[in-house]
Amino acid sequence: MRWAITCDEREKLVGNEEVSERSKRILVEIDRHMRFMIGDDEIPQWLRDRGETGLSPLEFLTTGADERAAMLAAARQRLSERCPQDF
Repeated sequence: MRWAITCDEREKLVGNEEVSERSKRILVEIDRHMRFMIGDDEIPQWLRDRGETGLSPLEFLTTGADERAAMLAAARQRLSERCPQDF
């Protein structure tokens, strides 16, 4: 609900049941890191911002499990740089 995604977007994010649980866990952790770094209110906008790459974070997350894992790794890295005392 916090991400304000549609049913179609949700289906693209979590896919079928075999990958659904892992996808959800990754997305929850990404959400936790991003809420800390950019705030609750900014997440829906951040997810849809195409920025310089032309691909929004939401679109990137829907491209596959490897991409979700890469986004999580990037979020962890960014958080550790901003708050090294927490890692």
